[in-house]
Amino acid sequence: MLKRNLEELSIYKLDEDIETLPLNNLKYLYLERPSEIIYVVRDDRLQGIICMGDVGRYSRNGEVKINKDYTVLTGHNIVKAHQIFQRKKNVHKIPVIGDDGKLLGDYSRWDDSLYINRIEREYFQDDIIKDMLKPYGTIYVMISEGTNLNGFEGLKRYLDYHSVTYTLITIGQVTDKVFDDAVCLFGSEDERRAARCLLDIKIMQQEDAMSHQLRLKLKTFRELLCEIDGIRTQSQNTEAGNKSAYIIHQLMAKGIKCFCLFDEEYPQSEYWADLKAKIADNTKKHPLSLKGPWYAKDKDGELYDIFYGDLSMQQDYMTGKAQEEICRSSNAYEREQNITGKYFNAKNGRRITSFQPNEGIGTIYLFGRCSLVGFWAEDQYTISSYLQKKLLERGYRYRVENFAGMARPDAEIDSKLLEIGKCKETDIMIFFMDRKIECLKGNLLETIFEKNDVLPQYFFNSYSHYNNRVNCYVAEGLLEMIRECLIAGTDEEVQNQKESEIGIQDVIKQYVKQKYFDKYFPGFDKDKYKRVGAAVMQADPFSLQERFSLEWASKKVDLLIVFIIEGANSLFTLEERYEMLYAGTKDMKNVMVVSGGDFIMSKTNYPEYYTQHKSQVIELNAEYDSNFFAEYIAGHLGISDRFIESEPEDEIIKIYNEKMKCILPEKGIRCIEFPETEAAGGKNNISAIQKYLKAEDYEHAFAMLPDITQEYLKGFL
Repeated sequence: MLKRNLEELSIYKLDEDIETLPLNNLKYLYLERPSEIIYVVRDDRLQGIICMGDVGRYSRNGEVKINKDYTVLTGHNIVKAHQIFQRKKNVHKIPVIGDDGKLLGDYSRWDDSLYINRIEREYFQDDIIKDMLKPYGTIYVMISEGTNLNGFEGLKRYLDYHSVTYTLITIGQVTDKVFDDAVCLFGSEDERRAARCLLDIKIMQQEDAMSHQLRLKLKTFRELLCEIDGIRTQSQNTEAGNKSAYIIHQLMAKGIKCFCLFDEEYPQSEYWADLKAKIADNTKKHPLSLKGPWYAKDKDGELYDIFYGDLSMQQDYMTGKAQEEICRSSNAYEREQNITGKYFNAKNGRRITSFQPNEGIGTIYLFGRCSLVGFWAEDQYTISSYLQKKLLERGYRYRVENFAGMARPDAEIDSKLLEIGKCKETDIMIFFMDRKIECLKGNLLETIFEKNDVLPQYFFNSYSHYNNRVNCYVAEGLLEMIRECLIAGTDEEVQNQKESEIGIQDVIKQYVKQKYFDKYFPGFDKDKYKRVGAAVMQADPFSLQERFSLEWASKKVDLLIVFIIEGANSLFTLEERYEMLYAGTKDMKNVMVVSGGDFIMSKTNYPEYYTQHKSQVIELNAEYDSNFFAEYIAGHLGISDRFIESEPEDEIIKIYNEKMKCILPEKGIRCIEFPETEAAGGKNNISAIQKYLKAEDYEHAFAMLPDITQEYLKGFL
């Protein structure tokens, strides 16, 4: 976020109340002070605004309508501004007025310089920039005249370093140069949007397609860095940064046959939309609870009988005994290692597959969510059991293993794969996904439903939750999907099968290296340090207690790596928190501040931290994240000490810390709690600081902040 004072704004002064402004009267403002937003005032009081969207919507007749429906703040309040930006994604500028309605300044969502500074500090980009700009005949860089000098100078410095040839132009030249075989580069988002407004005014009579193509030629320095980052972390034939896609692609490259059964396809078909609507309507008429068994009949019992079919005639189903056991066990699934019952059985955290042979020519692994678990089905009627039975009936000697989980199916694929360890070349993997992974052969779930003309009464509360009959249809669809890869193996062939050297752990290590270490730790040599420590912080904002903790820890190690949580539900943005943490520890020469990315307490590994939801898998996720840190992060960086903050009030963090205390020492990593000091505000002071900031009680808030954080926040007040 960026605070701008009155003299930095683009302002149009009115002499009388009017509803529209001539576009030609606005041109000079875009040229004089490039900004997306123009503030319309009369007698210094804010009357309305004009932004890029307004220019695009109302400019056909040469006039633009003054927008009088906008978000405004009375007085500078950094917390309220952040909350508005978080809540309203389409708001990019918030004007600040006084009690008398006079315009004082604004808050801007964009502060490109913070992002650029962070990237320059964390890792140095390579020569990809040249390849990215090759398609353009000429490269223009817009000269910044004080509006965003940092971005402009950073862009120039970057292009000069990589020997990229470019020509400097003014914003007034952009609308002419963009028609050339060229790209126009800007130091900031605000300048780019101002140029786009000028372009829209110039070509307002042109076709939208032409307008769109021209706009693509306007790029910011930040956009370039983001694109480069995506290219560097993107693996061949996989989605950029997608862990599941990367792992699956690597397995396929090593000979493992992988398939995908996915839910959604856009645009949605008429059949799919109609089915989902009928399921929703049915659920509304007959509300169901996932907390208990569904055996209560509607008035005529029709819904119950249709859903359970022949099963409804069995005594255990008539009394609800069967459903009670399945529901209870399903809710305990993944919390307990082993579950034993008449209808629901699990071993080592995996649902039992019925009809399994002792040995097979290969194994078919199923990965997915609750529909694959079989939430409302007994063991023999799950998808995996139906598939196993159908394989044997057709003479295919494969074992089916159900690796489904009740939560986060895509995110936990790597942890499930690690349980396998190594694979055979004859193994097959089927992934139940929300969206299709492009490198995989697959089938759309709706195709199976439509082929079998499934009834909406076969579902409860969602198209992902269905009865045993649909399970059977899905199993048949899976069999058809993989049939070309199946081998009718003999006993001799079964015995001769050996494990291939396809180690899942090695694949994940390579992913972490490419996605994280190559980006943030290029050339890192852990052997330079005898003792490396690690700490994880949110710095929201960076407090005296955190400063004291890091200062104390830095004296105990040769290098202290401070991972800042990237995806946190924070009051301040990642760039702002990074800036405060970096500036606040700059004097500690052995402290290294780096983003935790998608690997340190991320939404993928430990979602409960962000949702504050005590789900049934919270302990498993905490355990997984702790093991992930030990296996894939600490080893590469030579981390011997993990410093943690005491969290007596936060149950989510408390569970996480307890898991670390149990797991990390077993991996040879000391787990050390930070000491506390009353002078720094004591325990859990971040909550108190945020409370004071929200109440605009800056005296008490600043008393708990180091000088560098105070100065930073004062810049927003």
